[in-house]
Amino acid sequence: MCSLKDLKHHENYVKYKLIKNVHDNIVDKIHCIPNRNVLLSSSKLDTGKSLVLRDLSSTNGFQVYSHPQGVTCFDFNPTHSIVVTGSKDFLVRVWEIKCSSKPDKVLEGHRAVIADVRIHERRKFVLSLCKEGEMRIFDLKIGNCLHTIGIRVPLSLPQLQYGNSALHISCHDSDHVLVTINDVTTRMCLDDLEEENL
Repeated sequence: MCSLKDLKHHENYVKYKLIKNVHDNIVDKIHCIPNRNVLLSSSKLDTGKSLVLRDLSSTNGFQVYSHPQGVTCFDFNPTHSIVVTGSKDFLVRVWEIKCSSKPDKVLEGHRAVIADVRIHERRKFVLSLCKEGEMRIFDLKIGNCLHTIGIRVPLSLPQLQYGNSALHISCHDSDHVLVTINDVTTRMCLDDLEEENL
């Protein structure tokens, strides 16, 4: 395992820049978008600076998004110029990138902590997953819930309790979503959900 102090011994292979005092508490997630020169970081314990979006090409270019209970997860979409965040208050918030003072939309309905969120660019959906295994699909434009899906862990696997809950949308197959809860991964077809509404 390599620590930050060890990086100076690898300067021929690794370039890094230390940015101090970004959050006032533990950083839970970092996401870098190299083609936009943007770095996002979140903290579920820092309510003042829950999510920070930093422009790496500028010394003062950053946006701070505050959540009353911190940010448990986020997703960034440069095409729609939005950030979506989840929190311990069971709410999903949609933020315009340039306006960090208040969310553009607050998506309600979950009954547990939000474990992961994803923006489905092509379908213009927000997908959210809570710790209790409920996935919701929201319309990005209006903000209403289109689908609620309960993900069940097979009863034959009661001992499974490890792992993070996560959503994954492949850029090669955006018609399917991988949903992981504990040690179980499920592949869901979004077209099947659309056909149910017909």
